[in-house]
Amino acid sequence: MGMSVGVSSAILGSIVSATVAIVILFRRRRRRRYLLFSTFSAALFLWHAAAIALPYFGTRFSQLQTAASVVMAPLAISFFRELLRDESMVRRNLNRLYGLSSAILLGVLFAVDWERAALERGLVGLYVIGALSVALYALFRAMRGARDVPQRKRLSYLFYGGLGATVLAVADALFGGDTAAGLGHIAITLYLYFLYQSIVARRVLDVVEFVGKAATVAVLTLILATLYSVL
Repeated sequence: MGMSVGVSSAILGSIVSATVAIVILFRRRRRRRYLLFSTFSAALFLWHAAAIALPYFGTRFSQLQTAASVVMAPLAISFFRELLRDESMVRRNLNRLYGLSSAILLGVLFAVDWERAALERGLVGLYVIGALSVALYALFRAMRGARDVPQRKRLSYLFYGGLGATVLAVADALFGGDTAAGLGHIAITLYLYFLYQSIVARRVLDVVEFVGKAATVAVLTLILATLYSVL
């Protein structure tokens, strides 16, 4: 079986997300922001890795990919709440609600007959989209309320980049297909890398600077993906 575009992009995503999770954890693991981002990146690694195995091993890895999505939901809300320093009671309660809901959903996911669980997959999809919408809305409000121009610019990059990555990931989930899967994995990977650079640099990245760094990562990942394909 040849390597498809979707699998190749998932390999790229798994390598980048695993690297980011490890590197960011070793920088300042005692800081909550870094710990949450590392955990979120690790969940993304599982999501990408399950997508790699899915064409070859089937149903169980579909469950693993969906479970990773369920775990990412409360992690996304927690990370962006920490990033935006949002300590409101509503956000805290919403985060707890999503954490409890994800724990319940994980139990349900591995209890159902996954080959006949179209309704469950649809509900999980709506659940994850809801969590991402909450995180994006928090970014949007912070962007609109920012008084400092560089901060507003940084938040606008984060918001529109996150919106684009979410749309492409949802398109992959709804319509499937190798091209949609490839675009979804690549968009999420680039957004994760942009988040990493924004957190580490603590400033707004210039577009040319970001493209240059992303190109370097892409070339290295392409080499590793090619080696994987040959092996």
